[in-house]
Amino acid sequence: MINSLEGILEILSFSPEATAIYDNQDLRIAYANGKMLELWGREDDIVGRNFSNVFPAFTEQGFTQILKGVWREGNTYKAEDVAVDVLINDKLELFHFDFEYRAILRNGQTYAILHTAKEVTDRKKAFAALEAKEALQKSLNEELAATNEEIQSYGEEYQALSEKLNEALLQSEHSYLDLQSAYSKLALAEEKARIILDNAPVAVGIIDPYTFYLESANKLLLEIWSTDRLKTDKSIQQQISQSAWLLLESNLRSVLESGESIRLNDVSIFKGDDELTPPLFYNFIFKPLRDKMGAIIRVMIVANNVTAQRHDKVEVDYQLEQAKLARLATKLGVFDLDIYQNHFSCDERCREILSLSAGSDIDYEDDFLDKIHPDDKDRVLSEIMRSFENADAQGQFVSTLRVTVEEGAADLWIQLYGQVYFNEKRQATRFIGTIKDVSEATRLRHDLERSERNLIDANDELAATLEELTASNEEIQATNEELIQAQEMSEEYYNKLQHINERLSESEERLHVAIAGAELGIWDVDLVHGIVNWDERTRALFGLSADEQIMHSEIWNNVHPEDFERVQAEVKRSKDVRSKGIFNSQFRTSERENQGSKWLQLKGKVHFDSQDKPIRFSGTVLDITERVLAQQQADAFNLVIEKRDIEQRMIVEAGGIGTFTYDMQTKVVTTNALMRKHLFLDTYRELYTDKIFKYHIGDKPSSTATLLLNTIIEETSFDTEFQLVAEQSKNSKWLRAIGQKVTNADGGEVVYGVMIDITAQKLEEKRKLDFLGIVSHELKSPLTSLSGYLQILEVKSRKIKEEQFGSLLSSANRQTSRIKLLIEGFLDVARYGEGKLKLQAKHFDMGHLFDEIEKTYLETIATHRLVFDLDFQGDLYADKDKIEQVLINLINNAIKYAPSDTTITISAISKGDNIHVDVRDEGPGIKPEDQEKIFDRFYRVENDSTELISGFGIGLYICQEIVKLHGGKIGVASQLSNGTTFWFEIPLLSAK
Repeated sequence: MINSLEGILEILSFSPEATAIYDNQDLRIAYANGKMLELWGREDDIVGRNFSNVFPAFTEQGFTQILKGVWREGNTYKAEDVAVDVLINDKLELFHFDFEYRAILRNGQTYAILHTAKEVTDRKKAFAALEAKEALQKSLNEELAATNEEIQSYGEEYQALSEKLNEALLQSEHSYLDLQSAYSKLALAEEKARIILDNAPVAVGIIDPYTFYLESANKLLLEIWSTDRLKTDKSIQQQISQSAWLLLESNLRSVLESGESIRLNDVSIFKGDDELTPPLFYNFIFKPLRDKMGAIIRVMIVANNVTAQRHDKVEVDYQLEQAKLARLATKLGVFDLDIYQNHFSCDERCREILSLSAGSDIDYEDDFLDKIHPDDKDRVLSEIMRSFENADAQGQFVSTLRVTVEEGAADLWIQLYGQVYFNEKRQATRFIGTIKDVSEATRLRHDLERSERNLIDANDELAATLEELTASNEEIQATNEELIQAQEMSEEYYNKLQHINERLSESEERLHVAIAGAELGIWDVDLVHGIVNWDERTRALFGLSADEQIMHSEIWNNVHPEDFERVQAEVKRSKDVRSKGIFNSQFRTSERENQGSKWLQLKGKVHFDSQDKPIRFSGTVLDITERVLAQQQADAFNLVIEKRDIEQRMIVEAGGIGTFTYDMQTKVVTTNALMRKHLFLDTYRELYTDKIFKYHIGDKPSSTATLLLNTIIEETSFDTEFQLVAEQSKNSKWLRAIGQKVTNADGGEVVYGVMIDITAQKLEEKRKLDFLGIVSHELKSPLTSLSGYLQILEVKSRKIKEEQFGSLLSSANRQTSRIKLLIEGFLDVARYGEGKLKLQAKHFDMGHLFDEIEKTYLETIATHRLVFDLDFQGDLYADKDKIEQVLINLINNAIKYAPSDTTITISAISKGDNIHVDVRDEGPGIKPEDQEKIFDRFYRVENDSTELISGFGIGLYICQEIVKLHGGKIGVASQLSNGTTFWFEIPLLSAK
C-alpha cells in the first residue's frame, strides 16, 4: 500500500511519460517529474510558478487557453502529433507531441489538472522519410525506364552502324578485314549493353500493346510472371498465369487509352496461382514508348520489389501500438502549503478527512492547524517547526495526531507524512504531504496499551496488598492485645483485595476484547521451567488444535524451513540482554494438510533476572498474509511495468528510430530523443509546434516545392525523404519520415510517425546515379565519333585516297577500342567486387613493355613531355595485360590533371625482391583528406580544376585491386602546388 507523498512521487518519477500537475485556475505547477522537466528543458525550480509565466511561448501558441478551458469545463483534452514551437537557446524550434490535459474533479469542480506528454517528432519524421523513400524509388524507376529507352536507342544506332559498315566493306576490298573487325566489336558492345540491361536491379521488359507479344524481358520480370523463359513469337497471354495476365492486359489498355504512364504501388503478386503462400509486393510503371510522330509503338514495364519495405512499415506500426499509458491512483489525502504565499490546498480526500466543504477556500491556520486536537497541538506544531528549520534532515515529517470532532463523536486519529522543500538559502518554501485516517488502528492500539497498563497496575496493587497482609500477620503473632485491631484491619484489607480482584477481572475482560478485536494471539513461555502457554488464536495461526500439547523444544518447528534459521537467529539475539529483550519478526508458517502457508508477525519481549539471564518470553502474534501478498503483487506489477518500459525503449533506440506524434487540431508535437538528434535539436527539450515539419521535400527548395508539413496534413499515410542542413554546423543529412493519420476517440486527427537517418543510403544512391550518368556520357562520346567516321566513309569511299581511308578506319578503330576499354573497366569493377578476377601470369620483358607504351604515347600525345626511365634488367613474372593497364591508367591520370607543356616522368627500378614504378607529374597536387580516399571505388577529387575533367572514379580502384592480386602495394605522395607521384611495387615472382 502506498501511504506517502514520497512514494507517489517516486512512482511518478518512474513513469515512461512526462507528467505534470497544475493545482489552481492560474495553472500553478504543483509537480513535474524528470521526464517533463527534460521535455520542457527546465530545472525543478519552476515548480510553484504559473505555467503562463514560465512558458510565454506556449501561451502565444494557445496552450494556456486550452488548459484554462479544461479547468473551467472539467473535461479531458487529448491531442496527438501536435506541432509545438519550443524556445531553445532564445530561438523557437519545432517539435511534435502527444499530450493529455485531464481535469481531476471533486464534487463536480476541478481541483487539479494532470498533464501527460510524449514527444513523437522522431516518429513523424520517420513516417515522412519512408514516404519520401517510396517517392524516390518511383523516380528512380522512371529514370531507369528512361535509361533503358536510351540503351534501346543505342541498340538501334548499333544496328544502323552495322548496316553502314557492311555497305562500306562491299565498296572497299582493301578495308574488308578492318571493317569486319569493327563490326564484331560493335556486336560485342551491343551484347554487353544487353548484359547490363539483364542485370539491372529492377524488373524491366518491353511489350507490343497491340499484339501482346513480348520483345524483351530480364530475369527479374520473368520471376514475377513465375517463369524463366518466354517465347517472343507467341502471345504472352498463353504463357503466364491468369492473375498476371489480367493485371498486364488492363494496364496496357489503360496506357493506350490515356497515352500516359501508369504507376501502381504495393501490388500483391502470388507465385503462380497459389494464394496460400504469402504474396510479394511490387511497384509497377507502365510507360508508353512513342515513335517520331508521337504514336505509341511499345510499352515498357518496370517493376520494383518493395516487399521488405512493406514488412518494415508493418513492423514499425506494430511497435508503435505497443506503447501504453500507466495510471496510478491513491486514496490518500494530499495537501500542499506554499509557505511564502501562505497558500494551503488539499485534494478531495484531504477535505473529507478534515470535514471541509468541497470547493471552499482553505486557510492553513483556521482549517488545518485549528483542527488539531488541543492535547496534540503543541507537540505537532513543534514537530512541524523543527521540520521547517532543519534543512539538514531534508525536511522529512511524520506524525500521528488527533483531529477535533463534534461533541460525542469518537476521536479521529490521522497520520501525516510530509516533505519540506528548501531554497538555496536553506529557507523552507513548500510543505507537501499526505493524510491518512488511522483512527481504528490507533483506537485498538490505545485499548491494548490501556489494558496492559491496567494489568500492570493491578499486579502492583496485588503485590502491595500481599505485603500488607504479611505485615498484618506478623503484627497479629507479635501481640494478642492488638488482635481486635488486626482483625479489623484484616477485614479492611480483605475488602480492598476483593475490590482489586474485581478491577483486575474487568481489566482482563477489556484486554481480551481488545485482543479479539485486533485478531491478536497471545503467547507466553517460561524459559526456566520450559512451560508454554498459547491462547486459542495463537494455536490457530500456527495450525494447532486447541488440545494439542506444545513442547518448549518444538515451539519453532511450525516456522517455514526457508525462514527457520533467520527466526532462530532473531530469537537468540532477543535473549541477549544487550538487545533489551525486544523481538519483532515476520515469517511464514509450515504448510499443513488442507492449509497453506501463512505470513505471521511475532512481537514480544524477553524478561531477565537480576543476573541478566532470560527467564520469560511473551508477546503477541498477528496474521499479515494479506498485507504481504498485496505488497508482493504490487512489487511484481511495478517490475513488469519497468521491464516493459526498458524493453520498448531499447527496441526503438537499437533501431535508431526517432518517433513523433502530431495533433492536427492543437498543433502539438511530441518527440523522443532520437527524433531531436536527427533534426540537430537539443535532446533535452521535447515540446514543439508543427513548424518542426516545415522542411522542403527534395534536393532544393523552390516556390513550388512541397513541404513535409503539407504531406503530413494532406496524406492519410506518408513515406517521404528530405534533406536537412544544421544551421550552425552546416552539416547535412537525409531523413526518411514514415507515418499515418489516425482518428482518435474524440474525433480528432492525430499523425503517428517515425524518422530514420538514411544519409548513408542516399550517398550510395547518389554514387550509383553519378555512375549511370558518367557511363552514359563516356559511352556516348566514342559512339558519336565512330558514327561520324563511318558517315565520312560512306560518302567519300569512292573518292578518298587509300592512305586517308586507312587513317579514318584507324580513328574508327581507336574509338571502338575506347568503347571496349570502358566496358571492360565496368566489368572489371564487377569482377573485383565479386572476387572473380583471375591473373594470367607469365614471364615477359618489362623493358619491352615500357618501349611499347613509350612509342604509343610519343605518337599520340603532344600536350606533355613524357620521360621514360627504366633501370631494371630481366623478365617479370606477372599478368602483362594487367600491369600494362595499371601503367596506362596512371599515365592517363597524370596527362588529364597536369597542366599542358609540363613533364611527366615514368620510372622503374629494382628494390630488393620487388620492382618499384613511379609516375610523377607537375600538376596542382592533392589535398591530404583526398589522398586518404583516392583509391576508393567511384571516388573523384572535386574542385575547380577538376570540374571539366571526365571520369567516374574507378581507374585507381582497379589499379589498387590489380596490384593487391599480385601481392604488392600502391600509394600516392603529393603536396599542393608541387605535383603528385603515384607508385606501386610488386614482387618479381608475385604469381609463382
